[in-house]
Amino acid sequence: MNNSSIPPAEVMVTVICLTYNHEHYIRQCLDGFVGQQTTFPFEVIVHDDASSDATPQIIMDYAARHPDIIKPVFQAENQFSRGQEVRSKLWHGLFQGARGKYVALCEGDDWWSAPDKLQLQVDFLEAHPDYGMCFHDADFYDERAHAFIGSHNRYPVDTDVSPEELIMGSGNFCPTNSLCMRRSLCDVAPTMVFSQYVGDYPLQMYFGLVSKVRYLARSLSVYRVNTSASWTQRTYRTADFGKFKSVLDKEMALYRDFTACYPQYKDVFERKKNKHLAYYCAIYGQYAQARKAWLSLPWADRDKSFSMLMRLWGPAGLYDRIKGLRAVRQ
Repeated sequence: MNNSSIPPAEVMVTVICLTYNHEHYIRQCLDGFVGQQTTFPFEVIVHDDASSDATPQIIMDYAARHPDIIKPVFQAENQFSRGQEVRSKLWHGLFQGARGKYVALCEGDDWWSAPDKLQLQVDFLEAHPDYGMCFHDADFYDERAHAFIGSHNRYPVDTDVSPEELIMGSGNFCPTNSLCMRRSLCDVAPTMVFSQYVGDYPLQMYFGLVSKVRYLARSLSVYRVNTSASWTQRTYRTADFGKFKSVLDKEMALYRDFTACYPQYKDVFERKKNKHLAYYCAIYGQYAQARKAWLSLPWADRDKSFSMLMRLWGPAGLYDRIKGLRAVRQ
């Protein structure tokens, strides 16, 4: 749909796109936005965090050609590097500036592969006002291999998703670029939802806790893995446990904050916390702490794979030495 001459109050969806040094990917991402075929107007807030490559120029070109859709925001100084408080205020501010009835997300190194993605999600949410969020399947594209390597494929059919599934599933349970959320619920969310070290996982938990959530069993987007500018790559692919521990501490704080706001799910948050501790402490050689967390879990929640059992109960570090995983992490 051509968004020309549409009053701002009638914008149906605001898309938030965060980008940084994505010159090799951003065109595909922006093409996915402007190629959407909808019966309603939408806008895309493209926030560039002071990229040092050609990303800003590419965004400006698309904004000039699609001024009613692409709304760029350019930072003169990188905000991600200024600390958690600055990042949280920026993230919350993007939602507060959204004009749409719904908010969708897609980072600059991912893309929407189906031209009817927004239409399908909005049609569902419009027809089901008791649902606060819907998400869908997404394909994985490996940037190093230059190949598709599967999909999320959470369920074989359209499915209602429980709060427990959204909590226990971690941030990658819902592909970030598949989220479409009711903005009215974003507006009344506790501030702590927007003040965590990550943005997507708190949102998926929050919507599961305050509304119904629907999974649409169709792949409508692509999640790119193994990109050089990926936050996940920079955060989780480090061999330094001391550096990673600061991230782990922030995740533990996330579960404490949510437990304080939603105490009826205390047991679920405690299970998720210990499952996360067991996995990452084992990966980083903190075996005593990993065993303690693993043993605290119900049997069904325990990772009983050979690799985990060898890390927890085998000779210290044997599995990692055999597999060379520490070298891979570096």
